[in-house]
Amino acid sequence: MITTKNTLFIIMCQWRRINNLPILLQSLKNQTFKDFRLCIWNNNINNSDSLNTILKEGCENLDIKLVHSEKNVGGIGRFVLAHDEVLNSSAEKIFFIDDDQFITDNNFLQKISDYWEPRSIKSRWSFEITGKYWEKNRKHNGAVDYCGTGGMILDGAIFSNEKLFEVPEKYQFIEDLWLSYFSKFEEGYKLEAIPECLSVLVDDNDQYHSLINLKEEFLAHLRDRYHTFSSTEPPSVNENTNLDKLSSEEADKFIAYFDLASAALCNQNENIDGYGSGAPAAYKLLSEAQKLAPGNQAVATEIIKLQNIIETETTTNNDNITLTKSYRANETQHLRAMPFIEVFTYVSQQQLALLADTIDSLSSQTYSHWKLTVASNIPSPDPIFSHYENLVWIQNNNPQHALNHAVNSSNADWFGLFDAGGRFDNDAMLEIAKHDNAKGEDWQIIYSDEDHVNNNTYTKPIFKPDFDINQFKHKDMIGGFCFTRKKLLQRIGGINFNVENSNTDLVFRAINMVNQSTIGHIASILYHCPLHHTNQENKFIETQSSVKNPHHNNAKISIG
Repeated sequence: MITTKNTLFIIMCQWRRINNLPILLQSLKNQTFKDFRLCIWNNNINNSDSLNTILKEGCENLDIKLVHSEKNVGGIGRFVLAHDEVLNSSAEKIFFIDDDQFITDNNFLQKISDYWEPRSIKSRWSFEITGKYWEKNRKHNGAVDYCGTGGMILDGAIFSNEKLFEVPEKYQFIEDLWLSYFSKFEEGYKLEAIPECLSVLVDDNDQYHSLINLKEEFLAHLRDRYHTFSSTEPPSVNENTNLDKLSSEEADKFIAYFDLASAALCNQNENIDGYGSGAPAAYKLLSEAQKLAPGNQAVATEIIKLQNIIETETTTNNDNITLTKSYRANETQHLRAMPFIEVFTYVSQQQLALLADTIDSLSSQTYSHWKLTVASNIPSPDPIFSHYENLVWIQNNNPQHALNHAVNSSNADWFGLFDAGGRFDNDAMLEIAKHDNAKGEDWQIIYSDEDHVNNNTYTKPIFKPDFDINQFKHKDMIGGFCFTRKKLLQRIGGINFNVENSNTDLVFRAINMVNQSTIGHIASILYHCPLHHTNQENKFIETQSSVKNPHHNNAKISIG
């Protein structure tokens, strides 16, 4: 392809996530903006044959450059590719993307290209550093001190400066921090934050091996080199513990939790995916960090402070169900409409013990317009179902018939089927209501991110992309959290129990009647699936849906 001044050079490194590459290639083919080149640096020489095969099969009508590196050089490989394109193709617009990021908007490349400015770096993962390395405030606009390379658009002229490649080998895997400081103080670039623009899959395949102490050491080195220092020096989180005892993966997780907790406290309105906002989010995040470094006194002290704050906002009723006061009460008060949301579940005698967790999580909702309907082949074992109007027990040997009859007779706007034992985030129902107000009839089905819970420990988060028909045909991307509007649920014949995953089946039937744009994704963890129970669990793995679900064999999929 002949490149132009407007050509966007998309540059990425590959390590262990080559299975994501076909998805990226397809999304690039769907882009309305066509003037781009994809450049890939392969840091895992053992994957060379597989990468060659993937690109051979998926590169039709795409301009792709692939380089296999004998040595894993980390993200510096992107810099080498950018340097080559600047020299050989006069590249100006450089866009860095990670191998765990997905493009779901067909106009994305045009939008990200429009962010480009000469002598600037802009990123969706940007921070203002107020003290130590981990004492950072994430920003979504304006000037910042640090720009992450995943989702970064920048002026390629920086890569013509040979000094950029003189990063000390000891720090070469912290290339994002190096690029931020070098470009700002050596070349006078401006660093800015831009809004979140990519879907991210979180897994355990990152190759970033620097320990927390090395990151802080490098930051101190850069500040000394460029004679710039933080105006404040808060107490060190490293106090009274030796983080070198952690593995590299544990250290990275520790700093990530601390980063996000700081962001939650510094910006009370910022929602941290899967954790909420403000003090409750910071408390959850620091609790996760404490599990990794139990001896860290600084973290323990902050947790106690946060616990005291949160306890002033909670009360417990006589039924021992904790009712959390809404930190987002103002959002409920300003809703134009108050949609009614009904949760369905089926329980057998063996599942009764699990039901309490589901009821507890619903009782803690910050949005009160909900109802739980339980279908079972046994009588209600708890008088609680006769005491509350929003708790209903239906005894019936045919749960599918019982729940579909309940749909027809209910005045609810949204319905969702869930496993007994599943737990909802405190704001789950509120998020449904908010998106109902914002999207109206444009959204007919809603799904969200989720994780797993085991003995009150939350683990294995699943961050899903926005709905895409091509991904959906090969992956179970809906999972356990799914709500459908009443009219649509009735049109497709109601709930089907005779399949392995009723939510996936439901969406397969629905996409014959609605445009795929009406299937909305909330990018927050709103549901915690029991680790031991997987009926509705989203594994986000390759599946053969047509084999597992008889409805799919002859499905005529129309996406409008």
